[in-house]
Amino acid sequence: MRARAAWMLRATQRQHGAVRPYVLWRKGSFGTQSDRGDLFVERILTVTATCRQQKRNVLAHVTGSVEAYLNSRPGPSLIPQPEATTNAVS
Repeated sequence: MRARAAWMLRATQRQHGAVRPYVLWRKGSFGTQSDRGDLFVERILTVTATCRQQKRNVLAHVTGSVEAYLNSRPGPSLIPQPEATTNAVS
């Protein structure tokens, strides 16, 4: 039973850690004034959290997204790409 309790505690701490940046942003900025603002914040915080989890550069991803939009190209994906494997012939 103790192992389950320890696992639950770690899971809860991870969840709180994931929500904390949003809570800090909301306290410091006094929220948004519109539904569009809420949607922007949801999206940018999701992009930020995902890039950090994948150890990717947030600014590079956002910049690439804006450049792609301005040039009518598809933007970069947040879905991790499988690493290329090389099949060495022995």
